[in-house]
Amino acid sequence: MLLFSYLLLSIFSVLSYSHADLGAPGYSCDPSVMAPSPSKPTSAHASNGTFNKEFWAADCYHYSSYGHALVSTWYWQNMLQPVGAKTINANLSVPALPLACPDPSCPYIRTTKNSINCQQFNGTCISDGSSCTKGSDCCSGLCFNGKCS
Repeated sequence: MLLFSYLLLSIFSVLSYSHADLGAPGYSCDPSVMAPSPSKPTSAHASNGTFNKEFWAADCYHYSSYGHALVSTWYWQNMLQPVGAKTINANLSVPALPLACPDPSCPYIRTTKNSINCQQFNGTCISDGSSCTKGSDCCSGLCFNGKCS
């Protein structure tokens, strides 16, 4: 059963990345945020090294409110990291503190498309040496994969 669950999660992860890379059909400005679960988490342990039971709800399957709070700090950190440089290791014994702030040069939650070029929000879209202004030619000023979409 554990192997089956792992396989399903692996397939889901691959499909999620494929969707984010391709974008939703018919939309050139698809805002797919990739915030994958850390694939190499360290188990939640108490400071004395024992398993931290407070991390799990009474059913021993779902996160408790403490577990949700802890995991959410890692998800938040992950959402602000560029695609391709996401955290895969997470120590679930401690929160990812201090909470991350967006990079001032790229002040947004990272998506597959906006992780490529931080210039896309400065009002001008640079594409192959030429530029296009905000508008339908540029998908509201966004520049994807080095060209206006």
